[in-house]
Amino acid sequence: MTAKKSDINLLTLKPMRTVEWEYAEDGLVVLKVLRFHSRFAARWILPHLRSPKVRVKLDFLGSFAWSLCDGETTVMSIVGRMHERFDGFSDPGYNRIARFLLGLEKDRSVSMREQQKERHDGNRD
Repeated sequence: MTAKKSDINLLTLKPMRTVEWEYAEDGLVVLKVLRFHSRFAARWILPHLRSPKVRVKLDFLGSFAWSLCDGETTVMSIVGRMHERFDGFSDPGYNRIARFLLGLEKDRSVSMREQQKERHDGNRD
């Protein structure tokens, strides 16, 4: 992102999945996340572990949100779709999704893309 994080409206960002994942037998999403991102850990610790990745199983809300992280759907649209799909999903649910997506970004499981703005001549920036 080019602007300062405090200047960016989370609702206009488009989360994009960046890690391997699969559906579990119960239909929930399981992420395959790297245990470590540092060079030191990759060189000295990972060779001694059974697997370089950890499996993280998401709950039903996280799985639904994850399925919409396609790089085209805005966070606002994800929240709206969750309101439609889950009757009990309320405004505090927005905070939950915001924390969820920002946590995924911090762990490098999603990247947040800014919406391209249309210029007056019809081209995109």
